[in-house]
Amino acid sequence: MKNIVLFWTFFIILLAAASMAVKPSGGEVYDIINTDRKLANIGTEKDDTIDVMFAGDSLIFRGLSPLQIWGTSGITSYCLSEGAMRLCDQCALLKGTYSRQHPGIIVLEPNMMFSASSPYKDDYAIPTNFIEKLFPIFHYHTFYKAFKFSGDEKNEGALLKGFEPSYDVDPYTKDADYMSEEAEKPEIPVLNKKYLSDIVDFCKEKDIELMVMAMPSPKNYDRGGA
Repeated sequence: MKNIVLFWTFFIILLAAASMAVKPSGGEVYDIINTDRKLANIGTEKDDTIDVMFAGDSLIFRGLSPLQIWGTSGITSYCLSEGAMRLCDQCALLKGTYSRQHPGIIVLEPNMMFSASSPYKDDYAIPTNFIEKLFPIFHYHTFYKAFKFSGDEKNEGALLKGFEPSYDVDPYTKDADYMSEEAEKPEIPVLNKKYLSDIVDFCKEKDIELMVMAMPSPKNYDRGGA
């Protein structure tokens, strides 16, 4: 009996230690792999060289080219974005980059304000979520996949300051009245309001100007009148 108690005590201590090691310092995130990858990519930039940080989902990294902006204006920027990114991950990324980059402006694309909000996959999986919150190692168990061994080449997004170009051309041919006053205006999920408030408070604390800018997109551009 004594050995069983010692085993489980040691096992719980081990889980707690591992959880502390992998839990992001910027807060809970949904996608630890891409969050760590983005932090590693921007970590290759020289300190205090980014004037503007663009935040958002694929509308940002497909629609804004920091190299083109720099070539035409001399302003340095970075697309700190990911496809279908959740606002909780964006909040952690912005806080995580501040130790080395101190942008004067953060430009936030609002589409992800209306998207899934929880750091956990299934809100209804209460027992599973409880275990993941108690021992974050179970939530972030894929963290090792974000690491790269020496000699690996940077991905295209890192070389282009977060920009990932698309070479597809698909013109919009549907109705042009999708932004009518009668169109349904979805609500921002309660949890996303919290993360948005965290980002606003973070910008105020660090004296960063926060700008909300909606990228042209027929699927998303009418949300909340954006």
